Amino acid sequence: MTSIEQISEEAFSDRVLRSSMPTLVDFGSKSCGVCLANAPAVQNVADEYEGELSVVKVDVEASPGLANTYAVRSLPTLLMFKGGEVVDRMMGHLTRSSLARFVEKHLESGE
Repeated sequence: MTSIEQISEEAFSDRVLRSSMPTLVDFGSKSCGVCLANAPAVQNVADEYEGELSVVKVDVEASPGLANTYAVRSLPTLLMFKGGEVVDRMMGHLTRSSLARFVEKHLESGE
């Protein structure tokens, strides 16, 4: 099982903006029920695309500056980064298949 790292604002630049592979950032909080409900799907996708995709979590309560910078207004919000830029976003409850489709379009497109 792939370990999904919880990252801080200090680590964000190295782990996300400078990453050589696409990175899915899961913005949530420990008190968000939908975030907790999405966790198995996020873990499944992290496992399935290991080596092709980096997956990290950001706790918005611990890192409010990142939430503000990336206009995270509702939880959960998942952002796809490529080349240090946000290329897509997904919000709210998701299924494993909807998250896999979201990821695959960015892995296949080369965007």
